[in-house]
Amino acid sequence: MIVASNLVGRKGIVCGIDITPEMLVKAKRNLERAAASAYDVLVAGAEKIPR
Repeated sequence: MIVASNLVGRKGIVCGIDITPEMLVKAKRNLERAAASAYDVLVAGAEKIPR
């Protein structure tokens, strides 16, 4: 997600999903450390990916 966030820049957005809130906390922490700004993380399963 960090690389993708850098590629899309401020005009785009990268969406990460996971079924566990704990993994999303970890992902957010890593994205913040990398100073990524174009991302969103959501709790969801692969069978119901949000749009």
